[in-house]
Amino acid sequence: PEILITVVLADGSKRQLAVGGIVGGTGDKQRYARVIEKGRSEVFVLSATDTERLTRDRSWYIQKK
Repeated sequence: PEILITVVLADGSKRQLAVGGIVGGTGDKQRYARVIEKGRSEVFVLSATDTERLTRDRSWYIQKK
């Protein structure tokens, strides 16, 4: 994956989303992705809006003190 997003839930469990390559013919606005979980192998296409949100610089998501 080009980007690996890890979310830690309130109970301490983790979920991961692997964001991969750009989908052809979308003007570089959509990407392939998959959930990293045992037994799951399906790949899906992120919408242009979700791609924009999930590929932002990491500092955008860090809460400022």
